[in-house]
Amino acid sequence: MNAMIIYTQNKCIFCSKAKELLRRNHINYTEINISEKLHEAAKDYLKRKGYKTVPQVWDNDEHIGGYEELVKYLKPKRRSEVLDCDMNVGVMRDAAFYKKPQ
Repeated sequence: MNAMIIYTQNKCIFCSKAKELLRRNHINYTEINISEKLHEAAKDYLKRKGYKTVPQVWDNDEHIGGYEELVKYLKPKRRSEVLDCDMNVGVMRDAAFYKKPQ
């Protein structure tokens, strides 16, 4: 997965949660904090596009949405990893079960 872009603002709990979720999943991202004067154009862009809340997350040119949409977007990827882990544990558990006593 390439670097994502996340639009945030100061004192936004869901922005903090979205950034933490990306960090925990080892996903590189670029943050654009629309609270900063430097990013006034970004704030106007979001308004023109009709986005009224932050965070707003993009993966390349694909708009993901806010925090809840980001969780759903990442869930299939994380779920398959969890399933792989569960299967490995099951195999190890079964192997120990069938081990011949000495």
